Amino acid sequence: MSQSQGAPYSSALIGRLDPYDQVEEITNYLERLDLYFKANDISPAKQSAVLLSCIGANVYKTVKSLSEPVAVTEKTYAELCTLLKSHYGPKRLVIAERFRFYQRNQNASETVAQYSVELQTLAGPCKFGSFLDDALRDRLVCGIRSLFIQKHLLTKDGLTFSKAIELAKTLETATKDQQDIKARGDSNTTTVQAVHQVQQRQKQRSNKPPMRRDQRSSYPRLSGPLCQNCGYASTHRTCPAKGQHCKSCNKIGHFSKVCRSRPKQMRAVLQTDPEQEDETCTFAENEFFVGAIRRQQLPIDDVWRQDLHVHGQTVSFLLDTGSEVNILPLDIFNALNVPDKTLQPSSTRLTGFFGGKATPIGQTRLICQVKGKTQSLLFLILPQGEPVIGKHACDSLGLVHRVYTLLSHESVFEGGGCLHGQAVSIKVDEATTPYCVMTPRRIPIPLMPKLKEELERMEQQNIIQRITDPTDWCSPIVIAPKKNGDIRLCVDLRRLNKAVVRERFTIPTVEEVLGKVAGAQIFSLLDAKHGFWQVPLTEESQKFTTFITPFGRYCFKRLPFGITSAPEIYQRIMCDLLTDIPGLVVYMDDVLITGRTKEEHDERLQRILEIVQNAGLQLNKDKCKIAQTKVDFLGMKLDKDGIHADPAIIQMPPPTTKTEVKRLMGMINWLARFIPHVSSVAAPINDLLKSDVLHAC
Repeated sequence: MSQSQGAPYSSALIGRLDPYDQVEEITNYLERLDLYFKANDISPAKQSAVLLSCIGANVYKTVKSLSEPVAVTEKTYAELCTLLKSHYGPKRLVIAERFRFYQRNQNASETVAQYSVELQTLAGPCKFGSFLDDALRDRLVCGIRSLFIQKHLLTKDGLTFSKAIELAKTLETATKDQQDIKARGDSNTTTVQAVHQVQQRQKQRSNKPPMRRDQRSSYPRLSGPLCQNCGYASTHRTCPAKGQHCKSCNKIGHFSKVCRSRPKQMRAVLQTDPEQEDETCTFAENEFFVGAIRRQQLPIDDVWRQDLHVHGQTVSFLLDTGSEVNILPLDIFNALNVPDKTLQPSSTRLTGFFGGKATPIGQTRLICQVKGKTQSLLFLILPQGEPVIGKHACDSLGLVHRVYTLLSHESVFEGGGCLHGQAVSIKVDEATTPYCVMTPRRIPIPLMPKLKEELERMEQQNIIQRITDPTDWCSPIVIAPKKNGDIRLCVDLRRLNKAVVRERFTIPTVEEVLGKVAGAQIFSLLDAKHGFWQVPLTEESQKFTTFITPFGRYCFKRLPFGITSAPEIYQRIMCDLLTDIPGLVVYMDDVLITGRTKEEHDERLQRILEIVQNAGLQLNKDKCKIAQTKVDFLGMKLDKDGIHADPAIIQMPPPTTKTEVKRLMGMINWLARFIPHVSSVAAPINDLLKSDVLHAC
């Protein structure tokens, strides 16, 4: 096997060592090499030869140049390691490394175990010496997110880093278990969801003397429609409100609780026995109605629930358009990472659908995030119950529109999509010599089961198919791990792309796209789920996409990602599908729908969803945003006032390398329309890319 192929050095005994990829830290690579020597009893005389044989062609060439005028083969193993460390080793400043260490806090999605490992990694180049354990302990205690865990750690004397980790992990597990136990609270009885308990009915007392029992007993106990004057099931002749003054409008003939002139009318209350109320049955101004109900064996559909991120925690809320307030039980509130858990007093009283009442412990404002929106919402804290988002918060977060639209077009968001109609072709220059890989690339053994599972999933979804016939074209694959532990299967189609004849369909520029949204007030953003994979290929074109894996050869039945002509083909199909619709912008797999009024927007949205449904296109339910007042599109923020730059740009980290400077310049060019005198502003940054400029370390 030739050196130019960069083949890994392997022993018949134990393990293998890949060529140095210049990404891994050189110290780690040399440590693994030492372990390989020990595991296979490689003598010191052979260590230099093994190192030079397995580091790869490019690195070997570099080491050979660094060792001149002495031949690289005459260098000892220690001298070779010194050359590699001096050339590939990062130049680190202790002060800067310690700054990064002390700035590291626990992330929202990070466990205590993961956080402790990150701290130990950052502490490596800090040269803490004998102070290492204390530094790790202090950073763990100060940077942990949970105030509950932090409080317990601060009370422990003689705390070491290892003890702090064990205690924090135990408290973290106990907190999660406690939340799971309380979340499974008894819900076997009929309850008013926002109150979760029906308190004993209490008589509302007014300043007027109480009514005599003989007066109360004269009220009829009838069933049927409620009287519009008193709120009970009475007739006009027996109505107790006859001749009575309303305390809200001072008119005669009805009680204040059903007064039409009240700003807050509480009409959705079931019949109440007059013996349980006074003659006025008045609702206070600070008394709110909550309409959510749950009966035994009558579960609420998940579509009326929504997960919200509340101060770093995910909480499942019930969407209750009958509730005027937002409610959170005390146990969930205590589990949140809220800096100040002091509750403000609240005089609000809650009335449930069946008349049950409850008084909150207090109230507080919490930061809630969902689908890119952030709102500061006022919550009433109850001793127990179910988290509820009321109608006002549902409207401000855009959740009510989303639920309604998804329910009306469920089939658009279900199943695997495939566009109806004629399959597309990939045109290849016949004069090009085909490229065919005969053997698959090596895949790490731990990723083999995941690769097989991904191939089976794609084959089951009719995206790819196994192929055994000979083909002129065959490409290798690349496996990219995801953050959640899954993998992304990518096919290296670079050699095929050199032969692909593109359609040259014009994709609109950002200026052309954004020019169509002038005057829009309401926006909806539709996202096609794996858009390219919903476009079928002809049988002839399928053979061009053949790729080889350790489990055999496959080819795509749908348009694959990575083909140079794929964006143009997909853009053409979407433009043909959604042509002649005003207020519509199609950019690849994103479809932006606008309207100057809600009625205009809804009409266009309904029409487009019908077209999409009839065409067989599947949308990504999680990424679609319906009837929004502002949306993010093509890196911009769109609202009724126009186009704005994304505020998240200010969080872009400062560049530290030449590549990062180029990335920053690309961002500046993208935002040039928002920057006055952009040339003069960007000139000092652009100078950093010149080769004759001396950069400070």
